[in-house]
Amino acid sequence: MIKKELFVFTTARSIRAFLEKFDNEILPKTTTINAFFKECVYQPNLVECDEINRILFMQKAVVKTKNLQVSLNFPSEFFAFLKNKEYLFSFFKELAISKKDINSLQTSDTYAQYDEHLSILDELLSNYKFELKNAGFYDDITIVDEYKINENFIKDNDEITIYIDGILSEFELEILSCIKTLTTLKLIFKTTKFNHKFIKNISNLKLKQGKEYCLNLSTNEVESEQDLSLKSEIFVRGLASQSMQCAYIFEKISTFINSGIKAQNIAVILPDEGFSELLKLYDFNNMLNFAMGTPFTKTLFYEIFSKVVLNLKEDKALNLEQDYINKAKNYDKDTLFLNSVNFDKQLYEKLKINFYKEAKFDEFKVLVDEILQLSNEPKIAKILENPLYEIEIFMQNSTLSFSQIYEIFLMLISGLSVEHVGGGKVSVMGILESRGMKFDGVIIPNFNDELVPKRSVNELFLNSKVREKAGLISYLERENLQRTYYKNAILSAQKVAICYDNSDEKLHSRFLSEFEYKKDNEYSDEDYLNLFKSGGSQLNLDDDKLVFEHDFFASSMSFSRLDTYLKCPRKYAYAYILKLSPAKPLDEDEKAKNLGSALHKSLYLTYKKDINFSLKNFENALLSVKNEFGLNDLDICMALLNFKKFANLMSEFEAAGWVFKDGELKVNSKFCDIDIHGYLDRLDFNGTEYKIIDYKLSGGDKNSLQLPFYQALLDKNCQSCYLNLTTMQLVSPAKTTRDLQSVIEDLKNISNTQITFERTTKTGICNFCPYTLICKRSVQCKTF
Repeated sequence: MIKKELFVFTTARSIRAFLEKFDNEILPKTTTINAFFKECVYQPNLVECDEINRILFMQKAVVKTKNLQVSLNFPSEFFAFLKNKEYLFSFFKELAISKKDINSLQTSDTYAQYDEHLSILDELLSNYKFELKNAGFYDDITIVDEYKINENFIKDNDEITIYIDGILSEFELEILSCIKTLTTLKLIFKTTKFNHKFIKNISNLKLKQGKEYCLNLSTNEVESEQDLSLKSEIFVRGLASQSMQCAYIFEKISTFINSGIKAQNIAVILPDEGFSELLKLYDFNNMLNFAMGTPFTKTLFYEIFSKVVLNLKEDKALNLEQDYINKAKNYDKDTLFLNSVNFDKQLYEKLKINFYKEAKFDEFKVLVDEILQLSNEPKIAKILENPLYEIEIFMQNSTLSFSQIYEIFLMLISGLSVEHVGGGKVSVMGILESRGMKFDGVIIPNFNDELVPKRSVNELFLNSKVREKAGLISYLERENLQRTYYKNAILSAQKVAICYDNSDEKLHSRFLSEFEYKKDNEYSDEDYLNLFKSGGSQLNLDDDKLVFEHDFFASSMSFSRLDTYLKCPRKYAYAYILKLSPAKPLDEDEKAKNLGSALHKSLYLTYKKDINFSLKNFENALLSVKNEFGLNDLDICMALLNFKKFANLMSEFEAAGWVFKDGELKVNSKFCDIDIHGYLDRLDFNGTEYKIIDYKLSGGDKNSLQLPFYQALLDKNCQSCYLNLTTMQLVSPAKTTRDLQSVIEDLKNISNTQITFERTTKTGICNFCPYTLICKRSVQCKTF
């Protein structure tokens, strides 16, 4: 009779590695450890609750719980609740699987209202359990209170072997204690100095560190013992950028393969899985396969769906006409994006009308199908089948608005990933995915102190002291668990290469001191940078000189044109010689400019009505231009509040004898024998002298030649200053008309000659330049 065995592993990848050892044999039964424990227990007469109902039951419990929102600032409103729900679920689950109740958290070493807050949370948990059980459900929180062992499942196996690559909770240990008498139960685990506390909880036998044990839990006997003293060759290198770390990874893959290690036996283990996105960009030769796949949030489907929902929530009117891109003066980012994917205008308007109405699944599915068609991502439809099925089943018995269903759907899909297919043989994975795996070659980038191990972030309700007194797993124990994973991966390999970011005084992980390693200085930083020069598409970033013969004074000179040349000759050439149309700006880039223009025009209208400043006249003027410049009520309110200071300043001006003379004054003049022109924001007169005032929304550059230029325009004895419309401070110029004259003479000397129009060396001004793409100044990679 064939022995019926079940093998339990931490991850699905560990299962695949285990099954690869069997050739032309009947494969043994396998499962993951999470699936195993879920199959071991059940609650009679109750069904396991789906994710959507769990969320809604918890929200009902939140609403029913007195003082939760007032005392703990925990929101009950649906959308805010969705963003914060994980605090509650993770808190209650940890207590449950640790076999602790809320009373065990009470301590005198906390803040005054702590016990009161615990009572509120206890009431919330009771309300949640009632809602769940009353509807005929249980979940991973309530199963702990009352459960039965699935004896049929256990007894169907003659022997169960569990590979443990971490720690087990008190609840899981309790389950093992129950089932060890129903079948032969074996545990295989490694002992290190980081997991000795957990090992004591498994068995009272004296076990040594640095071993791999097979423990028969049914008989409490050690069946096998094996040393872990593998000698790994470990190389460590600090590098100045993320991209150089990518180069290091590919060099080490090549080196490992040349030493005889097979590509499929090499793993790149990432402390920060976000690093995989950069690594994909450099995988020109398709050497890598990514175990974590691509986050669903990176898909075009998710981008479109989330953008649509966001704009519906804000009740935003979008211009989804076909000619938007050509006709718009400046772009709204979301409107531009949805136009670029051809999102249907009629569908958006219909969604907007129905947003807060009762949802119907068929209409919800229309939106999903429309976006699936627009995104044209073949793998996505299959991935969405399960969350769509959950929502369809749920909506058969429950009523929610479209707005709520959209948010729930986004929540369900945001944690999904798209499987990476067609990759190479070298595996890329996070540290958790590497549990239970053995590789001959291991490469770990970003081995920095802030990442290895990752520090636990304080939860909403627990701190280190409370955890320690309650007997919950501490932050240090969590970090030690990560150290165990790294140590197992490193010491089970023949060759290990570790690199870390040494830029900006960053430090490698102190955990490196646990290992004997060699500094890897075989190649220079320049060698790693040169590695990518032969791979992938290359951008020509060589300096392309612009040389023209140009007459600066063929037409009247404005300050704007002069200032453009002084700040960036290259921009001057684009705008005034080549006459290239600037890129259309995004609305968000224009907001500050629009507010400044609105204040300028409002001041002009105010003084047009009365030469003495009136806050009421200014308010009326500002309201009259509100729509023209796209201001909202908050913009108006803040401006009026701030202009009370302006009114006080103007009172001081008028008391000192200054009288408003003119505003938005167009002036043509001559200076140094050249024609100049411009507009003065404001001109005041005190009977003997003029004062030019230039309004600025955020300060004014005292080293600019703008005020000397305006003084030259007026050609009269006058003062000048900037008026900061945010701080209401006056700023006097540091430059004079003599400085302006010197600049004009310099331009005269090169005018009508071959001039090289160089890029500016002050790159800060490039952030707002409309020519950055053709200039190539914007083609930068933050990772270098």
